[in-house]
Amino acid sequence: MAISRRELWAAGLISVAAGFVLAGYSAVRNASSTLFKESYGTGALPLLLAVMPLGVLGVLYVYAWLLSALGPRRTLFVTTLGSGLLIAGLFAAIRFEYAVPQLRVARVLVRIFSDAYIALLIEQYWSFLNSTLDTPAGKRLNGPIMGVASLGAVAGAWWVGEIVGRWGTVNVLLIGALSLLPAAIVSDFAYAQVGEPAPSEREPRRHGGLAWRLFASNRLLVGILAMVVATQVLASVLDLNFQTVLQNAIPARDAQTRWAVRFEALMNLLAAVMQFVAAPLLLRFVPVAILLVGMPLIQMAVAGASFARPGLNAAAGAYLVFKMFDYSLFKAAKEILYIPLSYDARYRAKEVIDVFGYRTSKGATGAMIAVFERFVGAAAVAGAYGVIALSACAAWLGAAAFIGARPIPVRIHPGAASSPQPGA
Repeated sequence: MAISRRELWAAGLISVAAGFVLAGYSAVRNASSTLFKESYGTGALPLLLAVMPLGVLGVLYVYAWLLSALGPRRTLFVTTLGSGLLIAGLFAAIRFEYAVPQLRVARVLVRIFSDAYIALLIEQYWSFLNSTLDTPAGKRLNGPIMGVASLGAVAGAWWVGEIVGRWGTVNVLLIGALSLLPAAIVSDFAYAQVGEPAPSEREPRRHGGLAWRLFASNRLLVGILAMVVATQVLASVLDLNFQTVLQNAIPARDAQTRWAVRFEALMNLLAAVMQFVAAPLLLRFVPVAILLVGMPLIQMAVAGASFARPGLNAAAGAYLVFKMFDYSLFKAAKEILYIPLSYDARYRAKEVIDVFGYRTSKGATGAMIAVFERFVGAAAVAGAYGVIALSACAAWLGAAAFIGARPIPVRIHPGAASSPQPGA
């Protein structure tokens, strides 16, 4: 089935907008991580993860209110520019913390907000795409869309790695803020070319601000949420282990930021190969259900090998493999599941799952680890990371099997009724 011009416009423009966002996010995330650890140490990372869902939930409710008041197009534009302004304000606060020590809290806030804004913007892009593409087009385009976006992330990470020695870690935060201006312009142009969902399809008050009630009636959403929770518990453990080992191996601030952004560039480059080559081929010829089950099996083997031979290379390797799947095949396959669902499921329940669900899972993991560290010590908890990681892989596998055990609906043409097809 041929891909329509409308679908190509949507895929091309949104992938470029996402490239700008991810280029800036490479700067914000790595710089904010380094600045946070410099002030509060790696021991505070689990506590940071624990409080992060509060900030994310606040951002989500602002988004839900804007969506009802402004509609999808203007909400995306406002949240994109607003994120840039907030990052710029936090940058200014960090620059002046030498004069006002209380402003050091901006290091915490920018680290929390970095996880909130990137998820919110990227998931709005996918809500738009899932409302524009049909299922066959999604299987062919989802991988390349992420591939183009990842090229922006690669370029941004390598550029930050080159300039951080001259600019300093604090100043590269501005890259993230400035990158959101072209992202806002390009994504708004995408809506101008393709259009928003029809007003008759929008039901902003039927399920409330974030469509919580949909989860009681749609078992597919419950399965996706369970799968996301399991993957993010795994992501949290792999990230905490990687950040701790990295801090111990490279404690110097600018050197650590340089190493981290270059590692992230490599990670995004490898993910781009999967996005352009592996994801389109696998999604086209292998049922989604089989792909969803296969990924946790591979990650289980990699994580087990990594924790059996600890060190920076092993910790980075396990984290890299997870992120390669997360940024490419897992994301592309998961988004296929949303395409035939309702407006509220695509624009509201999806944000609950892929923004709040992601961050809450990380927060709960951080809180659990922080409590255990207080009573049994950080070294004992770090030694249990491997057990937690393998347990998360098992839960991921169970959720994927739950989704694959029932017919997965598809949509052949935007706006047409969906029909269930086993395995999609």
